[in-house]
Formats: sequence, C-alpha cells, structure tokens
Amino acid sequence: MATKETSDVVRLLHRLSGEQPGAEPSDGQLLQQFVSGRDEAAFSTILLRHGPLVLGVCRQILRDTHAAEDAFQATFLVLARKAGTIRDRASVAAWLHRVAVNIARSARTDTTRRRTHESQAATMSPTYSAEDVPPPDWLAWVHEEVDRLPEKYRLPVVLCYLEGRTHEAAAAQLGWPLGSVKGRLARARNLLRSRLARRGLALTAAVLGSALSADATAAPVRPALLELTARAAVAFGPGEFVADTPSAAHALAEGALRAMTATRVSSLVVPVLVLALVGAGAAFAWSGTEPVLPGGSIGGTVKVGNVAPLAAPAPVPQEDKAAKELETRVAPVRTKAVKYLKDTQDKNGSWEAVGQTELAGLKGGTTALAALALLEAGVPANDPAVAKAVEYLLTLKADKTYVVSLKTQVLARADAKKHAKEIQAGADWLMENAIVKDKKLQGWSYPGNAIADNSNTHFAVTGLHAAAQAGAKVDAEIWPKLRAYYTDTQMNTGGWPYHNAGAQSASDTMTINGLLALTLAAKHDNPAKGPDPAFEKGMAFLLDNDLPAVRGKSLFVTWMSVAELGRALGTSEFKSGKRACAWYREGVEKMLKTQQENGSLKDAKFPGGLDAGHPVISTACGLYVLGPPKK
Repeated sequence: MATKETSDVVRLLHRLSGEQPGAEPSDGQLLQQFVSGRDEAAFSTILLRHGPLVLGVCRQILRDTHAAEDAFQATFLVLARKAGTIRDRASVAAWLHRVAVNIARSARTDTTRRRTHESQAATMSPTYSAEDVPPPDWLAWVHEEVDRLPEKYRLPVVLCYLEGRTHEAAAAQLGWPLGSVKGRLARARNLLRSRLARRGLALTAAVLGSALSADATAAPVRPALLELTARAAVAFGPGEFVADTPSAAHALAEGALRAMTATRVSSLVVPVLVLALVGAGAAFAWSGTEPVLPGGSIGGTVKVGNVAPLAAPAPVPQEDKAAKELETRVAPVRTKAVKYLKDTQDKNGSWEAVGQTELAGLKGGTTALAALALLEAGVPANDPAVAKAVEYLLTLKADKTYVVSLKTQVLARADAKKHAKEIQAGADWLMENAIVKDKKLQGWSYPGNAIADNSNTHFAVTGLHAAAQAGAKVDAEIWPKLRAYYTDTQMNTGGWPYHNAGAQSASDTMTINGLLALTLAAKHDNPAKGPDPAFEKGMAFLLDNDLPAVRGKSLFVTWMSVAELGRALGTSEFKSGKRACAWYREGVEKMLKTQQENGSLKDAKFPGGLDAGHPVISTACGLYVLGPPKK
C-alpha cells in the first residue's frame, strides 16, 4: 500500500515529467524513455510501480533489512543496464521478480558461506522441532518455486498475486483471454502446492494464497532509497559508478551481470535470465529475525516433515571464452567504424553528400541509417554526431517510406519523449501510405507506385514498431493485418519474394524481412497465440538454404536484416528442426573481413554494387550487425 510520502513522490515525478497526474504510461513507454534519454523520472516511475514487489521479495528471502535494500538496488541497477534488451515489456514485473529472486538467493548463499568460514553457522538460525512450525526460509521457497513455474503460469502469478492486479487488468496487459488468466492461475496454485510439498512444506490453499498476496509481499520503499536508486540507475546504465551507491549493491549488480547467460527463447516471451553470483564480496548483517508470516500465526496449516535442505544454486557457468575472444576482435573494428562515420559526417549533421549522388531521391535515408547504426553500436544519444544528425532529420518532410521509417526509429531511440510529436507524425504518415485493396493490406511501396514491395514494407513495419514502443498511437488493427498479409503471400517454399506481382522467386533477404515482420507484429497482436506456422515455415526455408552463405544483392544490407531479426527474437542463434545457425558469430565474422584502413566496411569484390560504391551505407549496416559492446 502506498504511503503519503510515496504519493507525494508520485505527484512530484508527474510534475517533473510534464504528465498529468491521471496519466498511466505503460512499462514499455517508461523503459523506452529511459533507454532513449536516460530519463530519471521515467525510471523513478518504474521504481514506484514495482519497487514494493522487489523489496518485499528481497526481504522475505534475506530476512535482513539492510541486505534486502542492497539486493533491491542491485535488481534495479541490472534493469538499468539491461533495459534495452527486454523484449516483452508487458512483463517487466515478472522480469524483475526473477532477477530479484536470483540476486537475493545468491546473496544469501554468499552470506551463509562467509559465516560458515567464520564458524558462526550454528547461530545463524534457530532450530525448529514442532511439526506445525514452518522453517525460517519457507517464504523464500515460495518465491523460488514461483520463479520455476513455466512462463504462462509465472506471469499471471506475479501480476495478479504478488502485485495485486485484477484478472481483467492482467488479461489486458498480457493480451490473453480472461478465462486463460483464471485457468492458469488455478493451475499455478496446484503446481506450487505440489512442488512445495516435495520440499517438505505442505500448505493449505488458503495459506498459499495468503503468502502470495500483495499485502504479504509488497514492502513500502523509503523515498530516500527510491531517489538514490533512480540516480544510481541513470549513471549505472552506461557503465559508470555512482559514489554514493552502496558497494554491496554495486558488487551484486556487477556480479549478476557478469554471470547472466542468455538462453534461446521464443519470440513471444521475456528472455530467461540465469543469474549466479560468484565472489561479489558483499557483506550482509544477519538480523536473526523471523519472517513476518501473513495473517499472523499459521499453526495447524503448515506441516513440516523431513524438510529437504535448500538446493544449492546451480553452478556458475564457465565464462564463454569464445564469446570473450570474439568481442576482443570486434571492439577495435567497431571503434574504427564509428570513427569513420563521425569523420565523414557533414557540417550540417548529414551524410547526404558523401558520394551518394544516385540516392538523392531518398534524401535523409543515408543520414538516418548512419545515426541508427551509431545508436545500435552503443553511441549515446547526446553524442555530438548523433545530436547533429537528429537536428538535420527534424528538418526533413516525410515523403519516402525508407526515410520516414529510419527517421522514426532514430527519434524513438534518441529521445522518445522529446520527439513524441515527430514520432507520431511518422507513424501517421506510414499508416496513411499503406496500400490497401478490398480492406486487405497489400504492403508499402514508393510514392506513386501501386504495387507494394516487401522491402518498403519491411521498413514500414520497423518504423511502426519503433513508434508504438515509444508510445505513439498506432492503429491496433495493423498488426493482425500484417500477420495476415505475410501469411497469405508466403510462397510454397516458405520464403517471400520482392513483390507479389507476376512470377517471382523467393528472396533470402525478403524472407528474413518477412520473419522480422511476423515477430514484431506478434508482439502487438495477442502474443499468447503461440507459434506462428508461417514463421516456422519461413525459418526452415532460410536455414535449409544455408543462412551463413546468404548475401542477397548486398552483404551488408542482408546481414543488417539478420541482426534485426535476431535481436527482435532475443537470441544469437536461429533453429529449425535439426538445423541451427549462430547468426551473430557468422555475421560478425563476415563484417570483420571487410574493414578498410580508413575504418569503413566495404566489399571490394563487388565494385559496381552498394557494398563497394557507398561506404557510408555499407559501414552503417555492418556496424549495426556488430551491435553494442558486450559486457
């Protein structure tokens, strides 16, 4: 329950951000504001919204106020660093719960190990012999088992039980039918009771429900802690250290980030983060107090038999030496490519005059592409090169799908809140210029061309997605229409052609773009519908045709599309049946071979094409593939 102090903070944040008190920006909008411009007010709103859940979880697992606050701060520092990688932003609460549980468990394990070495283990916890007395860690067990639930059960448990949202609100947020939410909650309760029973903890349905309630879990967060955490997050995101951040919290966050291992996930769920903490060196004061049991005494409702000891945390994975070695090779190439783009930027902030004469009809396209690549490579939005490019792009009128899309993506990343009006205008233009026949979407094309093509359509989709993520109003009907369009136009082989008029063969690049469009559309069009047959068929086509050998008309443009798809899916590897492709490694290896002495990326083997004749474009696409520095 929010205190008066917390309510005052909320009102202050609304005034600082210019929002009306009644406005309720989504988690996705707030994260986008933070990612785009390190917006402290946006991050503070996330803290206010989910802080009680995170602090409550940390307190119940660690049973110590100071240690819990360190783990609380560490959880939100990890969010600050990883905010740009969260794919399903409708599930931020569940993401935070998982991170908090893992950080708190690791901190508890480290504390136990340290105190054992100090020969104090015997006094760390009291002995329980009565059958009706729960073990001191029983609430921690509940959170651990919630974390182990399948995603379709875990998400509604966190939203409806731990955060106290209504079934209707959770259904709307997750895009699920109301009946699915209710049914999965019932199944989740049964799973939790049976799994806890296997650990020796037999709970009645009433006690489990009480333990999972928001009243039992949520803990009020001190305004001073909120302020300190928000300020630390803004600095910690880019990798800096804030002097007044507790060293224990900072060590926990850094240790968790070092041990975070990305797993292959579907395009429709939040990425699973495996957190383990090794040698964080955090010192915690053990209070020795018992957990606060919901509803007072629970004698007679909890039966403790032979309680199994807490399972030790999973072994920390060995550091991926191959990945580290790859980043060591990529880093200098990335740095030189960034420098090349900055060195070739015109005084007016554009890249339009750098040998792109025949592309004059797409004025602004080269500039937007270069700026987007710099942002993707980790160059901050306030960097002079990016800032000047944004100023130039703001002077352009909308007239081409390519340019409008790329411009919209740049503005959304640079500062979604500041450029909200221009982002909305870009989304409106893209919607107005969609080609529709008999109420069915046909795609997008060049102005004046009635035949849509899947290249322009790809850019329209990425632009609309960026606008929607930034908070712009995009007609919700466009997403199911896009899915229907790509399903209807998919060839029997599983691929997609450049356009759908006349005899066309499948194009590798257009197939990648089709898979990306299905992935992005699914994020907005009821993501609970499950695997898309068109997507699975398209991925099979792509891998059967040997993705590593794909180059299309341009090596760099094709692999930029591959990178867009991989990052939208949240995985560095594509799979279909027994076929797999480590797309990031394959793409990076290709990019590393193309760098020239001046830092540009180009393929001189094709002197008459885009890859050799337009180094700003090829360098920008290649830099996008390399992506940001890997932590």
